[in-house]
Amino acid sequence: MQIVSVFTLVVAGFSALSSAAPHWRPKTAHELSERVAGCPLDKAVLPMVNEPGMKELSNPSKSYPVRVVIGRGTQNYTCASSSESDVPVATGAKAHLYDASCLAQYAPEILHSLPSALLDIDKGKTGRFITKQASMWAGEDTDINVGVHIFNAEKTPIFDYAKQEPNDIFYGKKNEGVKAPNKANKGEYGAVDWLLLGAVQTGEVKYSAAYRVVTAGGSPPPTCKGMKKNFEVTYATEYWFYD
Repeated sequence: MQIVSVFTLVVAGFSALSSAAPHWRPKTAHELSERVAGCPLDKAVLPMVNEPGMKELSNPSKSYPVRVVIGRGTQNYTCASSSESDVPVATGAKAHLYDASCLAQYAPEILHSLPSALLDIDKGKTGRFITKQASMWAGEDTDINVGVHIFNAEKTPIFDYAKQEPNDIFYGKKNEGVKAPNKANKGEYGAVDWLLLGAVQTGEVKYSAAYRVVTAGGSPPPTCKGMKKNFEVTYATEYWFYD
């Protein structure tokens, strides 16, 4: 997909927001910014693999999520050697997280097309690209880059939203995994699995579960032949969080 097509998708998505909520009209640029970057999610429905013969993740315990973001970054791997006899081992991931609440609520078909489209955008320009599209509707100061996804030394997946609210951090563990649908954008080597993560942090827990769905890219090659000791594979996805 060409970049111009991605622009069309995102512009269409934000156009859909105004048509999907005809009774809401912003009074100020700030109010419009808040709408684009923080929509309610009571109508948002978690996507399913929905292909014959393929497994699904367990349904969430709550009827709707409390946060939906687009993740864009890399899945990280290591190889013991560059031999065909070795296989890549996952070491974690790192990604920026972008608010997708309005698309999840009002234009899910546009949201679900973005992970695939974003594989064609240079990762160094992703934040600027998405924010620029939002600024067409919400003003130049809109910031939809709401957090980061990393792994710690114990290989625990972390989703850090502390830039929005102190201590808004999710520590997860893999509870379930299913194959991405055949229609997924495979990128260079394949689309990573869809996942259900449970919370592992102690004390006050804001989120009980997180889903990684609508994945694009991210899988490693089948062997380490010709690969560096440490390497990254670009991916994009949706993350849905439930309390």
